[in-house]
Amino acid sequence: MPNDNNSGTSVPTGRAARLFRFSGIASGIAGIVAAGGLRALAGGKRPASASA
Repeated sequence: MPNDNNSGTSVPTGRAARLFRFSGIASGIAGIVAAGGLRALAGGKRPASASA
């Protein structure tokens, strides 16, 4: 007997809703990466260049 009392998150149904949801997730990840870089700069460390 399936449990109808699911407490998971809802899935966005429209294209715009999915776009906003995933862009929010991506910007959150980018913010975490940027904060880590700023924290390293504040600590006197120079971040490694990806092109080197």
